[in-house]
Amino acid sequence: MPAGCAAPAWPLEAKRHGAQGRVTLRFTVEADGKVSKAAVIRSSGYPALDQAAREALAKCVFNPETLDGKPVASKVTMPYQWINE
Repeated sequence: MPAGCAAPAWPLEAKRHGAQGRVTLRFTVEADGKVSKAAVIRSSGYPALDQAAREALAKCVFNPETLDGKPVASKVTMPYQWINE
């Protein structure tokens, strides 16, 4: 469903401390493909990782759902896994 989405930048302090985890985001993909109303519904346990995921998501563009051939807004739930390698 994402048409264009860059990986979130890893917060330096979080990476240095070995922070990792999975954040789950809930948001709306508007009819124009832009993200709105993004919220963390399950934290990674690290606020910096959660915030970085939300900030990256805000810059994403999605292919919107369609109804009768026309783009419509839809709710999406998406996890992002932070793995400190």
